[in-house]
Amino acid sequence: VSAKDGTIVNKGDTLFTLSYDDYTLQIATLEKELEGYELEIKGLQANTNVASANIDALSKELALKKGYCSSNQDPDILPLKNTLTTLKADLEEAQKLYDANLSLLESGAVSQTEVDQNKLACDKLKQKIKDTETSISKSQDARQLEVSTLQSKLNATTLEVSNVDTTKASKISGLQNKIESTTLTLQNMKNKLTAPYLKDHQLV
Repeated sequence: VSAKDGTIVNKGDTLFTLSYDDYTLQIATLEKELEGYELEIKGLQANTNVASANIDALSKELALKKGYCSSNQDPDILPLKNTLTTLKADLEEAQKLYDANLSLLESGAVSQTEVDQNKLACDKLKQKIKDTETSISKSQDARQLEVSTLQSKLNATTLEVSNVDTTKASKISGLQNKIESTTLTLQNMKNKLTAPYLKDHQLV
């Protein structure tokens, strides 16, 4: 305190010498808080973009799998269908041979052993056809289950993102209000340091 009680002072004379340490620390703290709010908003916005990308990926995968089911061009099932076609053609030929030899057996032109072998070949082909048809059915069921699972996952993710977006929008709005309030407070505090009655840490 430079001026005592009863001292005569003139304009520009020093009345007090001030320490700004605590005050500038408060300003620095508020500036850090402001940076934190801005970083938090960026983080929230980035997370929303990741979730949207996840929905996009699920939608594309679901469309692809649905296309397999509707077009009968499933890459996991096509080889089985081709095999089935080949097996049915082989069975048709084997059945013709068996029927022909069965007729020749009555005249003694072929042996019973040969006819039995023909029948066995037909039976094996029939079993392979049955097994292949079972594999096709299981693959189709698995694909339908996969489509249903993807649809459920997409629905759940969409709902979750919608809820998260609502929450994030509320948080972002709150943070923006804090940024606005803190910015005004900082500006007011900094303006006080430029008041005309302050000069080099002194009140004049």
